[in-house]
Amino acid sequence: LVLTNPVAQTLLEGPKSSEVVAQIGRLHSQGGVVSEQVELGELTFQALASPVKLGELAVGTVVVLRDISRLRELDRLKSQFVATVSHELRTPLANIKLYLSLLRKGKEDRREQYLGVVDQEASRLGEMIEDLLNLSRLESRAKVEGMEKVDLGLLLRQVVENQRPALQAKDLRVEVVGGEGAIVLANRNQLIQVFTNLLSNAVNFTPERGWVRLEVKGATE
Repeated sequence: LVLTNPVAQTLLEGPKSSEVVAQIGRLHSQGGVVSEQVELGELTFQALASPVKLGELAVGTVVVLRDISRLRELDRLKSQFVATVSHELRTPLANIKLYLSLLRKGKEDRREQYLGVVDQEASRLGEMIEDLLNLSRLESRAKVEGMEKVDLGLLLRQVVENQRPALQAKDLRVEVVGGEGAIVLANRNQLIQVFTNLLSNAVNFTPERGWVRLEVKGATE
């Protein structure tokens, strides 16, 4: 190794130094221009090796290692996300198809029940799609419309009242602490959606006759 930049020097002095040197030697020995991905433990590099020639004589190789570990992880998470979304969307679609089939073949006195299930599953599908659209808006950092001053304490208590049937079904106690006079500038509907999702998760994962506590604190508390 004749010349390295500071970042490469840090890599060469790290715990993977022997592996780095071995990979550089391998890339150098292949001659010609080489472009490939190199795995070094948890790190992934895009490697580009190009020979340095003096006339017709190859006198060395320039090797560039670009750390793409984060990009690989993001790609993995994206694939996982797509797989999860596909699975979640498939369930209500399958139920809708099933009950449409029952509507065609079933008894007249069961039609209202079947239509109720179809309507429920269609609404669930619509909520999932809306969640995906909201995620897309957040990722694109689109400007949030409808900003207004919102009292967090009042809003949280409104969310609790909306979820009261689900809380009573599991005999859960719920406590809202603080928030009086806590005013934030936000989109009211989106805040309701956020806190509704959080409270729904708390209801789903809290054992029967348990309790849920919602507490508002300032940034300095």
